[in-house]
Amino acid sequence: MVNKFLILIAAVLMFSCGENQEKDTLERQPKGKFVYGGNIKTAGNEKYFDLFPVEIVSMSAARVSQQIHEGLVKFNPNDLTIINAVAESWEKSADDLVYTFSIKKNVFFHDDPCFENGKGRQVNAHDFIYSFELLCGNNRNNSNYEYLFKEQVVGAKSFHSGHAKSIEGIIALDDFTLSITLVSPNPTFIYSLASPACVVIPKEAYEKYETNLMVGVGAFAFSNEDPVTGTVYLKYHPRYHLFDEENNRLPYADSLTFKYYESKLDEYDAFASKKLSFIDGLPSSKVAEILQENINNFETKPPIYELKIEPEAMTQYYEFNMTKPPFDNVLVRQAFNYAINRPKIIDNALNGQGIEARYGLVPKIRAFSDYPFEEIQGYNYNPEKAQELLALAGYPHGENFPTVSLEINSGGNVNNKVAAEIERQLKTVLNVNVSRSTVSFLQKIEDSKYAKADIFRSAWIADFPSPENFLMICHGANVPSSASLPSYPNTMRYVNATFDSLYEAGIASSDASEKMRLLAQAEKTMMEEAPMMMLWYGEDYKIIHSNVQNYHHNALNFIDFSRIYLKQLTEEEYKEIKGLE
Repeated sequence: MVNKFLILIAAVLMFSCGENQEKDTLERQPKGKFVYGGNIKTAGNEKYFDLFPVEIVSMSAARVSQQIHEGLVKFNPNDLTIINAVAESWEKSADDLVYTFSIKKNVFFHDDPCFENGKGRQVNAHDFIYSFELLCGNNRNNSNYEYLFKEQVVGAKSFHSGHAKSIEGIIALDDFTLSITLVSPNPTFIYSLASPACVVIPKEAYEKYETNLMVGVGAFAFSNEDPVTGTVYLKYHPRYHLFDEENNRLPYADSLTFKYYESKLDEYDAFASKKLSFIDGLPSSKVAEILQENINNFETKPPIYELKIEPEAMTQYYEFNMTKPPFDNVLVRQAFNYAINRPKIIDNALNGQGIEARYGLVPKIRAFSDYPFEEIQGYNYNPEKAQELLALAGYPHGENFPTVSLEINSGGNVNNKVAAEIERQLKTVLNVNVSRSTVSFLQKIEDSKYAKADIFRSAWIADFPSPENFLMICHGANVPSSASLPSYPNTMRYVNATFDSLYEAGIASSDASEKMRLLAQAEKTMMEEAPMMMLWYGEDYKIIHSNVQNYHHNALNFIDFSRIYLKQLTEEEYKEIKGLE
């Protein structure tokens, strides 16, 4: 802990020459300290197959999409508060049911052949109605609709089922004023509108390209894609609507490049050879190696690299298929939870990068400081308890316990290493055999919706900074009445009336303390029934080239590339920015 604290204080890492400033070929002239131009290069651990905003389910795709598209509001990367995007302003009614948004009149879609004369047109309130109807449409199995609009917006259910031609609760009061009415008060609904799925999409683009559309209003427009490598190229939007404090039109960078790498070590090699502007999710073992080799360079100002560490709003877990034996039995689910040595998984499979899931589904991060974690009882490693519970369930020493099917998704070697460690532990403690299959991320999502395996590897990354965004995974309202219908995000198909009642009361409460208390009670109820096996909470190690300025690290890993600029600082500039003497 002491070494990690010192790293955070120093926040610097150096061992190679700095990246030269990219040439500004577009000759934009900024005011103040900022710099226009250059290419910001980053990477993801999954190929960007799902860039249609309505259907995005992966973090890698969301990061790309959030640069192309924007909605009414978005997150401030500094503190994760909500700030206006396409909305000029918004207000709530006295009963907290009606949100009214005033839409900016200087927002234009990217130029594209789908528009008349190829020129992007002005955005209006009717575009948002069209976009939200796409989100709630009955012509697709849309998981984002399920938890963003289904239970929240008046008329969303009727529209989705085909019983209404429009969403009753979403109305254009005029061309630049939009009204959204909720079923019941929900103080965090505004955060939902910052989701990558709640962006504005032009009708012309959807009619021309359908789900392959790449036309939005964001700071960067789609330029090209390499279908073989999965690399996506974006270029700056010359009519982007936001400006900085010096009245410079954003974004600063000329272009963005998002590239896929098979492994984190390949990613690191690319970073070291200046093919990436920063790298996140670096194995902590590699970080330790870099620090050890270059400890003498920490005091250089400015540094060549900067190291940032931040607990993430992310929980890694395995989910049980509760629709059939053996995991329809709570004793079995509890036994599996007690059989897992989580610290050993972190040490052996993750090289120390991760935080033991000693509470529940909600990770303990700064943004959740008012959440009563002490009320949540997680599962510690207790092999004797695990064996006792499995015997009570009718499987003493694992006798007659069926071979368990585990499905994980490909994505580097981490998922396989974790699975191998868990399989070993389950065999050692419970004498249980596991049959593992590895599929693509999209296939794993689809299979889990239809409960096609006994256990699925999964993770949840928060869409907004509130515990409810994690707990909604377990909301029974998201479970269909028929086992033949898809269930998402509640892929465990967990239904508990007590949990649902507490959860619904919690999200409706306008009293912050009462809200946290109710949500914690709901989570406690869920943890006792163990529909999931919590493993670890995310911890992000990010190394950044020192010429990358205005980057802000946060628990959601949300990056606003429009405000990042490339500039190699002098020693004086570095000291001024860092507040050093």
